[in-house]
Amino acid sequence: MLELQREAHQSRIALDGMHWPHMHGLAAGADMQPGVQSKYMPSPSYLKQVQTGLDAFSRATLVDYVINVHRKFKLVAPVLPLAVNLIDRFLTATQVKKDKLQLLGSAALLIASKFEEIYPPEVRVPWRSRATSCWREIPPS
Repeated sequence: MLELQREAHQSRIALDGMHWPHMHGLAAGADMQPGVQSKYMPSPSYLKQVQTGLDAFSRATLVDYVINVHRKFKLVAPVLPLAVNLIDRFLTATQVKKDKLQLLGSAALLIASKFEEIYPPEVRVPWRSRATSCWREIPPS
């Protein structure tokens, strides 16, 4: 029985013909603790239950934006599905307005790249003083 579950999980890991060996550790850890994986999975019906102001088109637009940013920054392949998973998990738990979706997508990409990239993208935020305005870099953690 356990072997069949692992085979099913391995087939889900191989996405679009890509196989990511670093995901094996996650699969083994999830098998040891039953219920953990299902506890943190995004709900398939969160757009109807949690998100009253969003629809499937809004989510599709957000994912399209995340794909374009992923491509522009030339991030490694595992960052994209992890970012989309983070977005779905957050949208399952918290109601978000449409004008904050781009921020959510950017934050999810940044968090996912911190997990997967050797050198994740740098973050710079604008700040103003009375005399000038400039950019302040956030140091890597």
